[in-house]
Amino acid sequence: MGGERETTIPQGKSSAGATAQSTIIQGKQNVRIHENRTTKEVHFHVDQEKLKAAVPTAVWYKTWERISRELPSSWTYMDRKNNTSLTVAVSLVYNDQILEKKEIHAVIHVDRVAAVNPVYSELEKFTEGKR
Repeated sequence: MGGERETTIPQGKSSAGATAQSTIIQGKQNVRIHENRTTKEVHFHVDQEKLKAAVPTAVWYKTWERISRELPSSWTYMDRKNNTSLTVAVSLVYNDQILEKKEIHAVIHVDRVAAVNPVYSELEKFTEGKR
């Protein structure tokens, strides 16, 4: 449907959300991911909710390298063009009573951003040279 190397990650109704740095998100969205080499972005789509978050390819790969190894970890990217946010959380979960067996859990969540407060807006203008 989109670009290259496309895959869909079904997350179902997982009761075990990833917990990282006080962020708890439940992985209930089916997220379609692909790389768009024309725009040099990795796109994260939640088709059933008509949401898309586009992350510059270099930013995504550098971030994944960090968050996939420093557990627990979470990262949120603000996509101002699509007015969405992408959160990825990765954690180490003990899956038995004696705490021996561990699993690495990852959760992806895309949300619509309703508004930006004035402080964020001013920081954005200053940083992007719009002031």
